Amino acid sequence: MSDHHKDLIRITHAVLESNSDASMEPAIRKFEEDHDHELDATLALLRSVYGDTYVPQTNPENDFTTEILRKPGTDYAGVFLAAALKSE
Repeated sequence: MSDHHKDLIRITHAVLESNSDASMEPAIRKFEEDHDHELDATLALLRSVYGDTYVPQTNPENDFTTEILRKPGTDYAGVFLAAALKSE
């Protein structure tokens, strides 16, 4: 689950770096904040209850999505929403 949140945060950062549609920013920031909180909570639980020191990894497929989102002229809303829905 922590990998899932790490991927979505990474995708969100790519959109924030390249997005030129100001109307999308509040929703993207909220999405980032929610998943950042979930990632922190998941890792804290794993560490405190199980002593697990796992470091979340990103999925290579989402690495590709991240690169697409960094390209000028990308349909940010479409690509971001498709990636988010696929990950959820």
